[in-house]
Amino acid sequence: CWMTAKTPSPTESIQMSDRGVLKAEGRASKPILIEEEFWGGTLAAGLADGREAKMIEPVGPANYPDYGAGDLLLTRHRGDFIKSCPGTLNYNCCGLNIFHFGLGCDLGCRYCILSAYLGTEALVLFGNVAEGLADLDKRLSDSTSADSKLRYCTGEFTDSLLLDKRSKLAERLIKLFADKRSAILELKTKTNYVDHLLDLDHQGATIISFSVNAPEVCAGEEGRAASLMARLKAAARAAEAGYPIGLHFDPLIFQPGWEEGYSRTAEMIGDYLSGAEVAWVSLGCFRYLPALKEVMLARHPETGIY
Repeated sequence: CWMTAKTPSPTESIQMSDRGVLKAEGRASKPILIEEEFWGGTLAAGLADGREAKMIEPVGPANYPDYGAGDLLLTRHRGDFIKSCPGTLNYNCCGLNIFHFGLGCDLGCRYCILSAYLGTEALVLFGNVAEGLADLDKRLSDSTSADSKLRYCTGEFTDSLLLDKRSKLAERLIKLFADKRSAILELKTKTNYVDHLLDLDHQGATIISFSVNAPEVCAGEEGRAASLMARLKAAARAAEAGYPIGLHFDPLIFQPGWEEGYSRTAEMIGDYLSGAEVAWVSLGCFRYLPALKEVMLARHPETGIY
């Protein structure tokens, strides 16, 4: 469930099915980089299972750009774990609350704003996430009935489920929200990694959301993300387990044949999720920081988006 971000060479064996993300065989994994205070901990052990690990000195956010594609860091977070959506000036804000457990994504989507926003291709997880969970527990316990529609999400600075089979964070969050019943948790992903969550007693307090797009965009511009079919099959499995489902068309991409492409996606959603409880569907635009074009064309010169 952890991949490097470089484009596979023609000599590497590449496999894709409707069951999961793109796999590149024959690539040597880099060691997981773990700060000393988290060495030997449960989270470190889960991430490093079957892989080499290396102890490192403490790394602050200013040093994240020193690390690149294929690097996975377990570090201390020195800020708030719970953040409010910053919104945009003169816009109505969604009121989202963000549980900030890590940052970065190596699925390789060629429109991803994180590529310019974060300044690094590394994946970073926070080893002191238990502190954030304790803060979240208190906030949910202190919530009043007026707060009952509050929404929390983990998928703003990374993919909610990309590393979850190793970190097992989602299970802890799902149980917490099911117990408190004072707010809603949303897990957002472009993977199909839901099977380890299907037997949990979520009490309907967690929504599992999938980013979707036109099939051509998913196949051509979303790197190692799961295929559209794989995501929708995972959504169907989650729905069968009682989870409400979210769907995010994000970003909408204008391209030749866009009407037919998005119509096919809508038809596939109807086919796979006809009996599902769909909590919401969102439409998102292409977020375009000035630096994004230069970064992405350097990494993916073949893309036609820009």
